[in-house]
Order: sequence, then C-alpha cells, then structure tokens
Amino acid sequence: MEDYCRIFIDIRESDAFVTSLKFPEKEKNKLTTGELIDEKVNIDVELKNKTKNYPDLMGDTMRNLIISEKFKQLLELIEEPKKIQFIPVDVSGKKYFLLNILNVISCFNWEQSKYTTFSNPKVLDEVTHLVLNKEPLKGVNIFRMKEEPFPVFISRKLHDALVDYGITGVEFIYTMDLTVDFDS
Repeated sequence: MEDYCRIFIDIRESDAFVTSLKFPEKEKNKLTTGELIDEKVNIDVELKNKTKNYPDLMGDTMRNLIISEKFKQLLELIEEPKKIQFIPVDVSGKKYFLLNILNVISCFNWEQSKYTTFSNPKVLDEVTHLVLNKEPLKGVNIFRMKEEPFPVFISRKLHDALVDYGITGVEFIYTMDLTVDFDS
C-alpha cells in the first residue's frame, strides 16, 4: 500500500444500509469544503434492511458518511480533534455520527498526475493516475482533496487501525485511478 488509499462504503447483503440522508443542502455542501456544520441540524436517515447488521460506516454517498461510536472513538485517538467534526445522528435508535472531514487539502500534483479537465483547466474531469503532493499531508490521517473533494483518503496509519479494530462497512481502494470505485 502507498502512503494513502481511499475508503468507500462497503454494502453487504447482511447489512442495513442508508438509502438517504436528508438535511439542508447548505449544510450538506459544507461536507466537501471543510466548513463546520451547524451542530443542531436535524438529519433524517432512511434505511433498508433495518433488521440486519449495522456496519460501522454507512452513507448514501461518499459525501454523506455516518459512522458508529466505535469508528468515532478510533478517529478521536488518531486524528486531531480540530480536523474532524461529529454530528450525532439517530439511526433506528442506534447512536451514529455524521462525519464531517475538515481536512480539505490542496494536494493534487498537477505535473505528475494523469487527468483530463473540463473547459476550465483547473476543474478536474477524470483522474486516471493520481499523484499527491506529500508536504501538505504531513501528520494528516483522513482528508478530502480540495481539487476533487468527494473521495475520502486515509493514511496507512488509519488504514491499519481500521483493520486492527475490525471496523466494518469500509472498503479500501488502493488504486490511484479515481475513475475506479473498487479494486477488482
């Protein structure tokens, strides 16, 4: 594994899964900009398979991630508190948290990555080989990339901790081809 990989929601047949997280779009947009969300926001979670297992990571998209108490406690051990925000969410009577990753870092290496852009050359379309600038990532364990804010990246340290703690619902994506959502 390189220094960083992406995480993705791993939905299994035996798991409950989120079909929708409903809360104001103004607050949702903050999930990819590194802004704090209003702590009093009301978040409505719609689920399927409510009688199944509840994984530690769920969400309706990679922007809207909810995590279990176990996952939250692990992040609190590994990441600086000012870099993440946890908003309590009721998931069928179970305690979960909306994960707001405040680390939105400009770290895209424009010279070494392989990519296409839209008409604006600074707006990425597809990234087939991502190279990260490592300097801004020193000591960072979970982040979104400012230039492409939907994927969630984690450090090797957090990856290993997630595996060691048995965090469920997480798929690790080791390729730096951002057009691929899973390893095949």
